[in-house]
Amino acid sequence: KIIDFASVTFQEEMLDVHNELTGSLDLMIEMYGVRLQGEYLRRKTTYDERPLILIPLANLTVEGSFQPDFISQDIYGLLAWTLPLDKLLGDMKLTPYFMYEYSIMDDTQPDTDIQLFRAGLNFMPKSFFVLKAGYSYMSFLDSDIIKTPVHTVSGQAAIAF
Repeated sequence: KIIDFASVTFQEEMLDVHNELTGSLDLMIEMYGVRLQGEYLRRKTTYDERPLILIPLANLTVEGSFQPDFISQDIYGLLAWTLPLDKLLGDMKLTPYFMYEYSIMDDTQPDTDIQLFRAGLNFMPKSFFVLKAGYSYMSFLDSDIIKTPVHTVSGQAAIAF
């Protein structure tokens, strides 16, 4: 005889079920110490269960507003030249570079569209060690929220093993 029965319930909550279709094109040409490199990336995101809208840069959700399907796109180009300084530097290499990038994180949120310019210098004193210095300028082209461009200066030491 059953005197008491505790009910057991299971609930499944889907917070962010989506599908992504991604494609990309790459190009790299190297001749005479000059490198021309580029990439185009496109991603379509569709939702089965729509989450609240997430503002990517601030990591904030918008109450009562649900994320529509969206497309992300990114394109960049890089131009670098390893200077022909063999007589002066021996096996050491000095490579200035310039890069341009345009990114649409979410085509339904134009505040997140980014344009980036980056320039720098790589110095390789040994085949396994690189010193890097760079400057970047980033602007949010269509943003009503972020109107001031971002400037950064960076330095890095990298060891390959």
